[in-house]
Amino acid sequence: MEKEFLDENEIRLSGMINNPVLSVKGDGAVYSNGDAPLTLGLVRADVGVEDQLSFNGEVLEATMQRDGNSATSDPIEFTHSYQYFKYSNKTVHFASWSPYVRDSYINGQVDFGIDGTTDIMYGSPVSGTKEKGFAPIVFNHALVKFKVWAYAMVPVNEVTGEELYQPDDKWGKITSLTVNNVPVTYTIKLPGTYDVESSGTNEGYLFEVGSDKQNLGFDLISPISLPKSFDSRAAVTEFMIPD
Repeated sequence: MEKEFLDENEIRLSGMINNPVLSVKGDGAVYSNGDAPLTLGLVRADVGVEDQLSFNGEVLEATMQRDGNSATSDPIEFTHSYQYFKYSNKTVHFASWSPYVRDSYINGQVDFGIDGTTDIMYGSPVSGTKEKGFAPIVFNHALVKFKVWAYAMVPVNEVTGEELYQPDDKWGKITSLTVNNVPVTYTIKLPGTYDVESSGTNEGYLFEVGSDKQNLGFDLISPISLPKSFDSRAAVTEFMIPD
């Protein structure tokens, strides 16, 4: 959305990624170093005239445009509608996550499918007013990145010292990798209450892994030969799954 003028009542948010290099590159909605935009889901809660906290319940879709500099925050733009302060002296709270997935939010929690290539993040809850504005939302990785390396220990003839076989001849090249017993789903439960004093922290989030399991297979773009020493080990693949 483009606007020709600035409205003093408009809510403006910004964000940054904590340890962006931890993201994995794959076929999913993955965000790592560089300037690829981040798709976000946010929920808003307002403090009303009687100081009661009111949750809107609507998921706000947004995008965080990135400039590739992990040390600075980037602007967050709401996709479908601008957000405004209802009261000049009352606090507004936001909780957020990435990536935005349509219909993934219900009753205060966000459900994701685990495919090994999609980076799931949650944003630090932020609170702000018209006068003070908002601290940048810090997005943290909810999953753990694993990187797989491979090499072969080749036995030698005790008398001649010659290698008894070559890894490629005995086992062939590595063409795929399977990770067993990976949870099918991952759930982030958003904060149910907000404390202005803890704005910018990750307090209040809860995380749950689903009980159903799956085997994730990763086909390599090119077959990999097994090196014959640890020092020359080959990088096979990397993936992100719950710890």
